[in-house]
Amino acid sequence: MATTVDDARKLVSVAMMGDGCACPVCDQFVKAYRRSITVTMARWLIWLHGACESSEHPARWVDVRTSPVRGGDYAKLRYWGLAENMPNDRPETRNSGMWRTTERGARFVRRRAWVPRYLVIYNARVIEESAQTVCIVDSLREKYDYRDLMKRAGLSTDDATRGNADMLLPFNIH
Repeated sequence: MATTVDDARKLVSVAMMGDGCACPVCDQFVKAYRRSITVTMARWLIWLHGACESSEHPARWVDVRTSPVRGGDYAKLRYWGLAENMPNDRPETRNSGMWRTTERGARFVRRRAWVPRYLVIYNARVIEESAQTVCIVDSLREKYDYRDLMKRAGLSTDDATRGNADMLLPFNIH
């Protein structure tokens, strides 16, 4: 029995939210991934914000190879609108390697912004976001001392709020 494009879409839209599946039309593996901000991502964002604040680059871009925080998940912070990669003008490299925090990212680091607890990402696009929100301290999961991380990044906690962060609503990055 032949599969119509509509049948394939229905099959894929259900299966991609679970374990994924091979598309019956093109055989590509299809899966949506639910992502949260991990401890490592939160630590990296604090480091990046501190490095951006002290950067001599006019637009405050920072070379991520200088980061003491290891792991590549930091790039996913762009889906929350917390960090951005400098446009790459060199075709021989995948990206520029230069990053900076966005205004929202700076507010998140300073405990002045909340973001969705998780995002569902498919094909490098956000297709769903959690209604529940978190602040950076939630993302650190009490494993790290927020004030100590801020101090090591060269950032003051004097202007960081101590209660609930301002809600930035509506949050829409589709």
